[in-house]
Amino acid sequence: MLEACTAILFALAAAKFGLTFRAGIYAAFFWSLVVLTFIDLEHKKLPNKITLPTFFIGIALVVIDALIRGEPRNLLSALVGVAIFGLFFELMYALTQSRGGMGYGDVRLAYSLGLFTGYLGGAPLTLTAMFTAFFTGAVVGLLLIVAAKGNRKTEVPFGPFLAFGTVVAIFLGRSIADAYLGTF
Repeated sequence: MLEACTAILFALAAAKFGLTFRAGIYAAFFWSLVVLTFIDLEHKKLPNKITLPTFFIGIALVVIDALIRGEPRNLLSALVGVAIFGLFFELMYALTQSRGGMGYGDVRLAYSLGLFTGYLGGAPLTLTAMFTAFFTGAVVGLLLIVAAKGNRKTEVPFGPFLAFGTVVAIFLGRSIADAYLGTF
């Protein structure tokens, strides 16, 4: 399953970005998301040895990509994404920590998600990823409760929803954000 998900995401990255350095960056990012998803599902943890290199190597790679493409403005968008996703999750962690809510692995992952979504589309793409993650997590949580396989205290790893929301935002986020903003 891990290999199939990775292969599909690699193919989608090549289809979206062509055979470019950017496609390679996002393929590597998707690989880390797939690995983190499976680890979180099995162990309910997002290990530092994957989340931290994803962020720090990701910074170097998006800087290189921005320089290659002559798009240094995208780095400001990436910084906006990091601030929105990362700081929001820092706040969520602080508010839920005493009740056993979100783990700090989700917070560390959020910085990477903000980096990669922000780099492609700034705040709209980052917010689309966050909304999609929370929405799908809530739907699955409600389905577990309705199916009597859980209750409000059932622990559900959030990393897979963060990964899903981010992938959706990277591939469809621009049209989702445009459709949403066009309704106002």
